[in-house]
Amino acid sequence: MRDTISWRKDLCKKLRNSDELQQYIVSSLVNADTKVQQRELKRLAQLIADVELGLTLLKEVAPEEPATSVEALLKGYHFPVEQLQSDRNWQLIQNARFYLIKRKGRQWLRVLQEYINLPEIIRIYSLEEARNVPQPIPSSTYPTRLEKIYLPTLLKTPQHRQRKVKLADEGRWYAKISQKGNSPVEVPIDIPKEVANIAPSSVVSLRRTRTKQNPQCSVTREELILAAQEMDDKLSQFGQQENYCNRLENILFELYDVESDNFQHGNQLTLEGLIHIVGLLNVGKSTLLEILIYFFAKQGDRCGLMVNDVATAVRLASLFCHKLGIPAAPVLGSKRQEQLAKVYEPILKSEGKEITKGGMNPAWRWFSPVCPLLALVQSEDKWEFGNEPCHKLYQKVLVADNDDSDDEDWQESDEKYTCPLYYKCPRHHLEHDIATASVWIFTPASFIHTRVPRQGFEQDLTFAEAVYRECKYLFVDEADRVQIQFDEEFAPDEVLVDGSGNSFLNKQAKTFYIVHQMTSSQFYQNRQWEIF
Repeated sequence: MRDTISWRKDLCKKLRNSDELQQYIVSSLVNADTKVQQRELKRLAQLIADVELGLTLLKEVAPEEPATSVEALLKGYHFPVEQLQSDRNWQLIQNARFYLIKRKGRQWLRVLQEYINLPEIIRIYSLEEARNVPQPIPSSTYPTRLEKIYLPTLLKTPQHRQRKVKLADEGRWYAKISQKGNSPVEVPIDIPKEVANIAPSSVVSLRRTRTKQNPQCSVTREELILAAQEMDDKLSQFGQQENYCNRLENILFELYDVESDNFQHGNQLTLEGLIHIVGLLNVGKSTLLEILIYFFAKQGDRCGLMVNDVATAVRLASLFCHKLGIPAAPVLGSKRQEQLAKVYEPILKSEGKEITKGGMNPAWRWFSPVCPLLALVQSEDKWEFGNEPCHKLYQKVLVADNDDSDDEDWQESDEKYTCPLYYKCPRHHLEHDIATASVWIFTPASFIHTRVPRQGFEQDLTFAEAVYRECKYLFVDEADRVQIQFDEEFAPDEVLVDGSGNSFLNKQAKTFYIVHQMTSSQFYQNRQWEIF
């Protein structure tokens, strides 16, 4: 997550303290108590800042357009109009979409109307109706907001939020747990000094391998055959025969040649930009990917691999990590109980050294159900596997004295802390391994939604962002299946184009005033033929 509110903190504070806005609130909420007025004062201060930032974006990008066009700009579509061809304008729009993420769509029209209803003495833009072109007010009481706050903000991409792990110390703590859909129950936890001092800081740090530049890389068939032979030799020590070398030797490389616009026999793969590896079923595409990952990871490059399901992710991560000697880890979501059910039968129960004699598959390390904090819970209520309150511990704070009561009133603190056993907890072994791994293996869902762990990562990122920053290569196996999951996630039921005028692209054209002014022949002509 990015820091999208710090830019307006000082501005909102000044607005809340302004006599003009306070007088407006008092006159609007005559019979409301002080708390209600203060909440409304805070809300309107934020609304003013956000709307004026959006109107400043419009002034810089499309100054002749009505205020409603900000809604279309915030959608983020690169419409084929002159105003959006400038790199500077496009960057301003991308930055604004971060800051105004809660003002997109219909929200913009709603807050814009509220802004119009405010007295002009509070505003810096004159606007009587939403479809009018906003104009700066020359005699505004706040002339510096435009040049000193809004323009510098639009020119700067918000940074990712920094996360600091605050460990709970000695004392009584609490956690809220919910079992089987029941209402949350408050559980007391007594943490002694010895536990609080077990691991005061992280024992791992993110192993960084990526540089700013990512030049092309080439690998020969002979190098891959040697790597495949190494893989076979290592696997043979576990009694596993994968025959990577033999399978690779049976693959015929046909490489695309730009000059001849055809495929020609070759012995060297060059990886640069987006590369497609195609072939019939069972010709060795997945085999080639695994050998490539082994080859590059052994050289010290971090690789990402996206597969179709959790079981495949865990199987391959265990293969690289526990048998091939390449640090690897699966990237899994928060529903660990469901994931354990998916991998137990095919992997954890059946694979592993002397597992029939009571041995344990090394991949159990990533699914440990042990939560040491349970031993400190002072209640019969316990949380279940997968619902541990690792980062949700809180204490009670004393509320201001109540003259009508002799009893002290304690309530839940808003500040949340992390379990003091976090850095040593077996439940978080996977986070240790992710920070030091050379290979990250995802499913489409974990790639999109899962956030990086607090161990090893100071910034709050999704793994999609982390891959862009930290991986030199990203491989996608079974790309057609992965694409289906992406489609279901981002556009589950959307008609791209048809003749009704209600398809996705048609509706997008109507949302942007500039594009709507284009003639029908310009926007619609031959579009079906161009797409299909």
